[in-house]
Amino acid sequence: MCSEAKWADASKWVKAQLARTGNRKYRPSDNQKPNVTVAQANKLAARFYQLKTGHCLTGQYLQWATRRLDAKCWWCNYKTQT
Repeated sequence: MCSEAKWADASKWVKAQLARTGNRKYRPSDNQKPNVTVAQANKLAARFYQLKTGHCLTGQYLQWATRRLDAKCWWCNYKTQT
């Protein structure tokens, strides 16, 4: 009974949102849009944003994600790859 009420509420909310937005897709505001210059270079942009958010495949991240035992750089053998 509770889940039926929950789904009815959710359906009502979705219909209200679609009526309010005119069935348009979500568009981010100007301050949420990525840098156009960077976004146009797809592969480079992906790496840039991975670096910016700290989720790129560096030794430090792989050690944190428990994919490697140490954070040692595989290019220059420095103690941490960042």
